Amino acid sequence: MNRKGFFFIIVSFILLTYILTSTYFWVRAIEMEENRYSESFRTTSMEMLLAQVNGETIGNYADLSAHYAFYRLNHHSITNPVKVPDGVDIAGAESLDGSELENIRLAMRELVLSGTASGDYFEGDGLEYTTEEKTTYTLEGWASQLNASLEAAGFELTELTIDEGSFEFNQVNFTHFELVFEMNMTIVDTQADSATSIVRSYEVRRLVDGTGMVDPYIARESSRLGLTEGTESVRVGKPIFLAPYWEDGFEYLCEDHDAGDGCYEVAEGSEGQGWFYGPVVMAEDASEISENATYNYILAGNYSEIIAVPGYGEFGAYILTNEPVLEDSPCTSKDNQEETFNPIEYDDECEPSIDGPSSSITSRPFMVYDNFDIEDFTGVDFQSDWDEEAHKLLFVARANPEEVENEPDLKLHDVSIYDIEHLRDFAMCGYYMPRNSSPSFLHRMFDLQGMFDSSSPDYWNWPESSWGMETLAVGRWAGGNIVPDTTWDEYSRVDMEFFSEVEDSPSNEVQMIKGMPGDKNRIMCNMVFDPDLEHVGHFRLSDWAQWDREEYDDIYWIETGNGDEDNIGCDNDEVANCEPAD
Repeated sequence: MNRKGFFFIIVSFILLTYILTSTYFWVRAIEMEENRYSESFRTTSMEMLLAQVNGETIGNYADLSAHYAFYRLNHHSITNPVKVPDGVDIAGAESLDGSELENIRLAMRELVLSGTASGDYFEGDGLEYTTEEKTTYTLEGWASQLNASLEAAGFELTELTIDEGSFEFNQVNFTHFELVFEMNMTIVDTQADSATSIVRSYEVRRLVDGTGMVDPYIARESSRLGLTEGTESVRVGKPIFLAPYWEDGFEYLCEDHDAGDGCYEVAEGSEGQGWFYGPVVMAEDASEISENATYNYILAGNYSEIIAVPGYGEFGAYILTNEPVLEDSPCTSKDNQEETFNPIEYDDECEPSIDGPSSSITSRPFMVYDNFDIEDFTGVDFQSDWDEEAHKLLFVARANPEEVENEPDLKLHDVSIYDIEHLRDFAMCGYYMPRNSSPSFLHRMFDLQGMFDSSSPDYWNWPESSWGMETLAVGRWAGGNIVPDTTWDEYSRVDMEFFSEVEDSPSNEVQMIKGMPGDKNRIMCNMVFDPDLEHVGHFRLSDWAQWDREEYDDIYWIETGNGDEDNIGCDNDEVANCEPAD
């Protein structure tokens, strides 16, 4: 063999080996770079996906889940009250520390996470969402939807858990609750040989607003009354709305009432008879009132203006804006009256009698108030239009008309004038007001009536709690025409008393309150309502509700400053009362 040819072959082989080796390492370098780039790309892709699953996104979903869970829990507790944890005695406690709410917290945690709350938390059945609800309103449902999106990109959600020790559900206001928990999330790359994974922890802190949700206590107890309307059963869905003035407390109901000596009293008339609540119309505007509504109105003006109004005798009551004209009488120490209703005359023995033209004789309630200004009084005229401004008041004289007829001098006592629009607004709008010694929103998920002994009213001494609140039972369902048992009309309208069937007894008088729903005048107070007509019964309050409670929540005590005799309770013997005429 030619040596040169052999050498060439050897050199060529070495060069080829070098080229192949270089090419191999170059290819391996490219492959390694591609792998590094692929890992980086996968990590970046995962980060991009997780960027859409940030703390704000999770918080917003938790917000939706928590609100729905609270709504469902609240509604479920109507028929399946939340169970008080073993070892916790609410009725026997002086104050509450929150331990009684543990089952509510546990139920909320399970509902937010999975949509299933154990029956161990309820006096009845547990709560489980439908499949659609679980998909839409739980974190597990959200995780399932998230995982479907991740799988399409080659990733998997392997962990989404709530740290049980971090979960809190605490009441922070009368209708607001704070949800706090820590959520852990792990996502891995499902690509073969990939070690890419991301672990995240999020602290969720959201506020749940229960405003406007149904009061479960009232709904539960109303369903036990067996209420029906037609062929349909009735459950009262009374929404929980704090009074707009709740921060001012019950004192707001007496706001701006500086003219009188006590809560609600604003002025005094010089004389009169009977009592009446309603809107006032001046004599010059009387023609604007429809004939079938005049009995609801107080007609105001001087004597000659009032009797000049066609059909003035059909109005419910009168305010005379002039003092009686006084004339000499045979009794040297007394003057006869003219230009007024039920004018008094005295004989030579100073015995009074009512004497005058027929236009001056009335059995209607009236008062003399020469400083009357209709603009001093406000209200809404329900007789004409919900948006129509009205001027409403309540006046209470010393004696009823038949008493004045028998003893005319009784007419000469001062007449108390009240502005009770704030109180009526509170009652008729169904507002709630803070009261420490009443059940809170969450406590109303318990079967409260089971904790009370009606023979010894424990509801008077409900343990102190920061978020207790009280409302009134007012409406057709509360002693009105959809209550089959007419005795319910006899009960006190404070929510806890109404469902505890607190009625008139020697130890706890329950009386109608002048001016309140069903008690706007003496005729209404004595009316036995036709069950076929819509009505709300007669608003009543117990002694305890009116004045036996702590001073700070003395909300229904409507006084003048002259002692118990001036309370506007209908059965008070010291003022014009609600008893029927003999």
